[in-house]
Amino acid sequence: MAGTPTGEDRGDLILYTGHGGQDGRKQQVRNQDLDDSGNAGLVRSEMDGLPVRVIRGFGHGGPHAPSTGYRYDGLYRVDKHYPARHQGFRVWMFRMTKIVDDVAGSPIVVPAPLAKLLKVGTDGPVPTVTTTVQRLVRNSQVTQAVKELHHHICQFCSVQTLVSNGVGYSEGAHIRALGKPHHGPDILSNVLSLCANCHVRFDKGGLVLTDSLAIIDTNTKQRIGQVKPHPAHGIDVQHVTYHRGLWAK
Repeated sequence: MAGTPTGEDRGDLILYTGHGGQDGRKQQVRNQDLDDSGNAGLVRSEMDGLPVRVIRGFGHGGPHAPSTGYRYDGLYRVDKHYPARHQGFRVWMFRMTKIVDDVAGSPIVVPAPLAKLLKVGTDGPVPTVTTTVQRLVRNSQVTQAVKELHHHICQFCSVQTLVSNGVGYSEGAHIRALGKPHHGPDILSNVLSLCANCHVRFDKGGLVLTDSLAIIDTNTKQRIGQVKPHPAHGIDVQHVTYHRGLWAK
């Protein structure tokens, strides 16, 4: 997709390669940049939960392309973006899933597009639509065990978030992401206990770890701390190295 062999069109799931960095022969000659307007728009859609319209053209080939002309194929949700390597350069991949019924999922309620609400306005309950999604089957006992071992204290910033009745809240963050293309294992040594802020910064490459588990802010290039250890919770450094490699510039 988008002119490079790293993309993949599976119909209801699209792994879309961002754009930029190619010469006239479609060869990658430099890293792609998220500041590019097309890539930045997809990131914003992901962050704000806004769907994107997908139009397929016959020239792309594959079983899901039309035989002639172009075809509007509906709305897709941008689930996430992540870096990959192509011809020695960094490219950005966007995982997009179609907003339709899926036999593998369970019904969820999705707010109507924010842009439409802002334009029209509503004085009553927020409009909703019901759809289903396909999710990875995670073992919640793994992440729960890590969070409880650390008493819901963030291993990066040492903050313990408390909700009602003094109950602790933290999030289990996989170091090497589950699912394609990363195929990280759902085991304790691949999970961290993080607060919501540190979790999103780690997932989006704002924070990475050295092999000695020092915490690096990728925007300032400064060391800002050290992962808080627990004797019953070892961290597999190979997953740390993999995650850091995704965001290396």
